[in-house]
Amino acid sequence: MRPRAPPIEGHAFYSSNVSCFSTVERSLQESCMQEEKIIATQLAFYKRGGAGCLFAAHAANDPAKFGWRLSVAKPDKESLVAITESAIALEAVSTQSVIFPTVMT
Repeated sequence: MRPRAPPIEGHAFYSSNVSCFSTVERSLQESCMQEEKIIATQLAFYKRGGAGCLFAAHAANDPAKFGWRLSVAKPDKESLVAITESAIALEAVSTQSVIFPTVMT
């Protein structure tokens, strides 16, 4: 019986990190895609005049042109603070809308 080669130090750990990273990366990508769909749905609502505001209907065709940023968030303090601080720091943002998909009215 031949002696087995020693395992490569850290190899299993590295493999599991890569697998985990891929799962996390995939999850983040799916989350981002879901947020994009939510924002697209909200913009479609505005474009159809659902908000009852002609400017919103017009601006929904090109939100960036009007400095309008739409974000998806959980209805909690930390999320709102992060979104608000980010919007304030960005010169290109004049209007920040926050969509709470988990809140049903």
